[in-house]
Amino acid sequence: MRVNGIDLHVTVEGEGRFPCLVPRPANTSIMERTFSARLREKVQLIIFDPRGCGRSGGSLADCDLDDLLADIDGLRAALGHERIGFLGWSILSLVGMDFALAFPDSVSRLILIGACRG
Repeated sequence: MRVNGIDLHVTVEGEGRFPCLVPRPANTSIMERTFSARLREKVQLIIFDPRGCGRSGGSLADCDLDDLLADIDGLRAALGHERIGFLGWSILSLVGMDFALAFPDSVSRLILIGACRG
């Protein structure tokens, strides 16, 4: 899916009633095994490789946090959602917090696992 001039690799899984963006950690393939079938019944997981990661285009060297947040909100808009959930763990939970702060009108809910801010 093309967002902000970058091709982002996106996979949609689950039949849940609310959509939730899930960034795939750089260079991992664990996403497909991480979430249970029960979660997929409740949540439509929209798993994406951020700019410069995995099968998405662009370069991490040319990407800062503002670019990442703009890409996440652009993906939400490209998918046709007025508001969307965000699921992140560890450092990606911090990205979720920043996304909610930068685009509060775009976020319906946050699912943050192992989140802490020092």
